[in-house]
Amino acid sequence: MWVALLVFLLRLVILFNPIATSVFVIYAVAFSFLIAGFTYIVDAFRK
Repeated sequence: MWVALLVFLLRLVILFNPIATSVFVIYAVAFSFLIAGFTYIVDAFRK
């Protein structure tokens, strides 16, 4: 579901602003790393 949402947003960005596509990809990767790190910290505190 998240992948489909990201792909949909990426298509919209490509459609309206092709130059910002690389920036959007970088932000999407950084955001995914942020979520992964946050869930890792939450799991560490639960144990």
